Amino acid sequence: MSAGSSNLALVDDEEQPHALYRYRGEGKGQPPLYIGRSNNPMRRAEEHRASKTWITEAVCIDLEWYPADAIAEAERQAIRREHPIYNIQHNNGRLRLEVSAEVTLSRPSPESIVAMCAMVVAGGMAAVWAFDSLANWNVKRRAERAGQPVEVPPARNLFAQDPKHWSAKLLESFLEAARPTTGELKARELRRQGAMSRLGGPGAASEE
Repeated sequence: MSAGSSNLALVDDEEQPHALYRYRGEGKGQPPLYIGRSNNPMRRAEEHRASKTWITEAVCIDLEWYPADAIAEAERQAIRREHPIYNIQHNNGRLRLEVSAEVTLSRPSPESIVAMCAMVVAGGMAAVWAFDSLANWNVKRRAERAGQPVEVPPARNLFAQDPKHWSAKLLESFLEAARPTTGELKARELRRQGAMSRLGGPGAASEE
């Protein structure tokens, strides 16, 4: 056995000090990517490199050494205090951020969709009137320069027309846009199940 292997074997002893490690990304002042503990940080780094997708974001690792009987509490306090991005256990701050993001990025309500569509339609109707008015003015101006009489049709004013022939179709399109698709319903259920598992489901065991 080489000297390096012998040293690693000694570090594997549970009585030896344990490292509290922090993976950090590029942004200064940002929370750590991940906080963990190990009695062999070199081995744990290789395990993370082989299994964690976030490892490509890491640019450095900080190590703090603790006695074996104090490392678990040190890890727990560090996670609760610093809210690393990819930790789940002990990381109440991350769960709050995920819930907030879920609410912020959720599908707009039917009322907001109807309001936005109404604004778009009203803008389009006004644009039609403005385009026709500008075209009529341009035709009249050229006719006057040429000394020729001209008659132009009135600008289309959709606001003055009977809305019955298009309002029903417009309302139908609004309701269709507001109705969630089957894929969106499935995605909501998967997000709900994922949140429940993070709040107390399986997979909550701490790394050792």
